[in-house]
Amino acid sequence: MPNPLTGDFEAVLQVSGATINRLLASMHQNASAKPNLPSFPHSVRMRVGDNRAIDGVRGSADVQVSVPHVELIHGVTDRFILEVGIRAWYRPDPGTSPLPTFIHGTVRAEYRIRDIDPACRGWAKRAADYLWIRVVRDSVRFEGTAQEDESVLGGGISILPVDTAVVDAANMAKITKQIAGLLATRFEATPHPVSNRFRRGLLRSLNAPIGGSAVVTPIGLSGEPAGNIASVNNLLLEGADLAVAIDVGYIMSIVNPALDAIKTFSKTVKVHVSTPWPAPDIDTVYHAGLHPPKVAWQAHGSYAVFNIKVSGWATTRSILANATFDVEENIFLYFDSGAGRLWLSPGSPGVKVHSSGLGSGEVASAVRDAVVKAVGPIVTAACAQAQPTLDGMTTRTQELSEQLQTLDDQATLGLDQAQFVKDGIVLRGWIGLESRHGLMVKFKKTVQQDGHSALESWIPGGRIDKFEWSWTWTGSGKPGKATYDDRFLLRRPGGRVGRWGMALDLQMPLPGLDGWGTVCLKIKGVRVDSVTGQLVAVESTKRCTRFGLNISDALDQGGRLFLRDMPELSKRVPFPELSLVRAGVASDATRMANTLLLYVEEAWDEETASALKGGLEACGRYDAGLALLVLFREGLLAAAGPRLMAMVEEFARELGIAALVNEDVRGGWSRSLSLRSGTAGPAWGLISPEGTVTWTHQGHISPEHLTEALDSHLRRSPDVSPVEFRQSPEIGRQISSTALHPGFFELVESPCPPPPFGRLGGSESIVAFVQKDSASSHAQLRALTSKYEQREGEPGPVVVVVVDGADEREAEALKNQLGFDFVTLPDPVGTITDRFGIGIWPTTITLDRVGTISGLETGVMAAELDDGVGQTEAAE
Repeated sequence: MPNPLTGDFEAVLQVSGATINRLLASMHQNASAKPNLPSFPHSVRMRVGDNRAIDGVRGSADVQVSVPHVELIHGVTDRFILEVGIRAWYRPDPGTSPLPTFIHGTVRAEYRIRDIDPACRGWAKRAADYLWIRVVRDSVRFEGTAQEDESVLGGGISILPVDTAVVDAANMAKITKQIAGLLATRFEATPHPVSNRFRRGLLRSLNAPIGGSAVVTPIGLSGEPAGNIASVNNLLLEGADLAVAIDVGYIMSIVNPALDAIKTFSKTVKVHVSTPWPAPDIDTVYHAGLHPPKVAWQAHGSYAVFNIKVSGWATTRSILANATFDVEENIFLYFDSGAGRLWLSPGSPGVKVHSSGLGSGEVASAVRDAVVKAVGPIVTAACAQAQPTLDGMTTRTQELSEQLQTLDDQATLGLDQAQFVKDGIVLRGWIGLESRHGLMVKFKKTVQQDGHSALESWIPGGRIDKFEWSWTWTGSGKPGKATYDDRFLLRRPGGRVGRWGMALDLQMPLPGLDGWGTVCLKIKGVRVDSVTGQLVAVESTKRCTRFGLNISDALDQGGRLFLRDMPELSKRVPFPELSLVRAGVASDATRMANTLLLYVEEAWDEETASALKGGLEACGRYDAGLALLVLFREGLLAAAGPRLMAMVEEFARELGIAALVNEDVRGGWSRSLSLRSGTAGPAWGLISPEGTVTWTHQGHISPEHLTEALDSHLRRSPDVSPVEFRQSPEIGRQISSTALHPGFFELVESPCPPPPFGRLGGSESIVAFVQKDSASSHAQLRALTSKYEQREGEPGPVVVVVVDGADEREAEALKNQLGFDFVTLPDPVGTITDRFGIGIWPTTITLDRVGTISGLETGVMAAELDDGVGQTEAAE
């Protein structure tokens, strides 16, 4: 009968279904980063139906793909069920059969292991060495939702009655057909090389309500495995990643060397018996031998015993008594969990001698001593001889290890437990795979400029279940939120395009598309735990992108130009403590437009508004993009900022021009454009895409003169579009200990090493980038002082303050003014600040013990957003 552990085979290997799904998670995480390993895509942009349209469907699709999940089918050798989550955005070509815009759900399909025909081109000598897994097209099923884009359809209102159940069923069938065609063609699996041990016909899946699932394959310990794989029916894992079961019959064979030696046992024993005087003592020789031995396997759970019993005789030709004896020897079999190996330990033989007659006592003693002395070395030698065979049992996993590394190059495995049962041994162990990478939150504007797409956001080895969007405006716009589970798009209905390229009459304008501001995204979902294989809930930190006015860096050659960080008005931050934002920090230098700067000395008046309206409406330069930058004298917005901003922005929206309302921070703008302040009237200036001042005017101006100036001095450029600000240091970036050394890149010798932070500091470090004359920077330094001030016996992290635009004297004065005791670095020309890519002051970064950025915060740490839209990021 087949062995309950191993069936017809000497040994079998089982790998858990959870481990197979962990391997699939590694493939999903790989995402083609390691070309020599198989990958499973997390997102794809593709064309559908170009070569052969199914049911007339042809168009473009952006698709997110979750980690795949395998469901093993009990008792089969050539197939399994695969499930994967998808989220798609489909756009049909004009005149083609449509599909719903947003498709979200689970694809379920049966896959079969197929032989590769050697007659296939290039496969004549390779076909037998590969597994080819192909979808069973008729098995493909899709369950989920399919929605039209109501923002485009105007709310999805229909004047005709519609049976939604019929429509939904038709859509599901149509989507399923498209997916089945794609899985059978464009997304068919690539053949994967395998060793002889894991080929088709040598694999069987097991799945039980209790015990989980596994794939089992036979192992030949004394040659090639022989038997029927269908004879293996029992799961042996008990929660382990892998199990090796060894048949008791093979195990018994390892004691054969001891048995063979015992069978040939022959011993002569000299016996001396003293007799009473005057009779002579008797000396004789006994000839000892053994009957065939009997061995029994005794399993005790954590160890086992080979119980050897044998009987023998000892005879002599003298008048002394003959003897018989019984020998019982136990050989103990243990498992060393630390070393992952089996080992034998012989016990002490038990010998019972039976003798009666003349000299029986002396005979029994001599025979017993001789047998014990002879049997011990035989058994010890047999144990040593059997050890390589035992080692061979525990090292048969090496082939599995090599196969695993063709899927995950970080794969390792080991055996750490053993169970000894009446039918043999079950060795259980673990399989280690690459740990999970951090969540990726990434979005960008759509090509159509009508939304933000998070197609490239993903959870390595996991699935996104929810997208949580939020946004704030640089001006008076209301912050917003939106949460989706069926789409990765934050999209707003279109509107008509105004004279200066901005969309008008929008129901839900969005920063980055329709003005300046910040868009944030957090993703939530699950991922396959790299150790247990279970799905665990995860969520990202909120990642934000700032969109601003694209003004050239070249505008002010003498220093930085600043704007106040108006989104912070939604925080509990006093106006003077709003952070400072550097102008010209946009990352896209190719889409710069002209900027009309309007400097307002006292108040926004009707004459200024009328001139601006008439001048813009009469301008004939349709080849030139233009943005409006309205700057009030510094301090003017502190009292009436939100009201003035809302009024000016509403005025600009009616004109269809992108407008930014702010203050002339430190008088830098008026100074750079040579605009006179203190005149009570407005001042005007045109800034070219290259950052040069092409025209200025002091005081009020007529609409006609403004039109003439625009027509004459505007430079050819694209329409205005909000662009991303340059990114601050990214979470996870490694910072060198020399990054805070001002002269490092200039090769200026310094008498001191860089400040001790990161690896040099040996603990967490804080680096704060501040401005010397900024209320927001001062507020942040006070907050840092309160949080990290040194207390006796409680040393805090190393705190380094980089003061942009300050020399040694000014930096020391700031330190004395605010009374902090942090390491303070002057940065007179912004060398250190620019090295870190800082564009907002204050910016505070946290470095871990090895110098990796683990946290980033802009603004004052004590301030929190009322609506939850923050500018704080932390490593996962």
